[in-house]
Amino acid sequence: MLLASEVQEEGSLMLRDLPSRRGGRPKMKRGVCHLQCSDNRDGTWTDRLVEGVASWPHVERGISITGDLPAVSFCVTENARASNPGAFISPQEFARCLRAGPTIYLAMRLVDAHWAIVRGWAEPHQLARTGVIPAGIMVVYTPRDRGELEVCATLFEAAYRFACIDPLGEAPAGLPPGQNGWGWSCGGEKKAAPLANRRRP
Repeated sequence: MLLASEVQEEGSLMLRDLPSRRGGRPKMKRGVCHLQCSDNRDGTWTDRLVEGVASWPHVERGISITGDLPAVSFCVTENARASNPGAFISPQEFARCLRAGPTIYLAMRLVDAHWAIVRGWAEPHQLARTGVIPAGIMVVYTPRDRGELEVCATLFEAAYRFACIDPLGEAPAGLPPGQNGWGWSCGGEKKAAPLANRRRP
């Protein structure tokens, strides 16, 4: 049987192999409500991302409020929830998408957050910078095309794995072998074995 630390290590995606995001970082409004203010006019790709992630096992979709704005929250079910409080934005909530904007928030392992920042896909939430919320809570830049949708799906998958006790034995619905469900394979052969091919010892 794997120890909890070994499960987390095996579940971590090799995000150092992420492609770099093209162009500069979007304009942001930083504060208690950290918002993306450019490069997000077409929410079509974000909507597709939301629908896809909502179909994953152990994921419950709900409504939350960010500031005065409604958002979609993604929570893991109680029986699948990891005990690490750093894996959540709020109890059981590992991801949030503000629809008016839109803006994406993920709770990530620090090593995964590091590579998301370095490759240009995310930045720390302003409150994470000041220690008010866990350091791994990131604002992820919304996708502008299918290629960016695939990368954002990989970032969601990293947060999902972090939030689950053991997500290795069950794949997100429709997850093809060797892919994350949208077609982008993180790191090619270096990528951890796909969820669909992993089983509990």
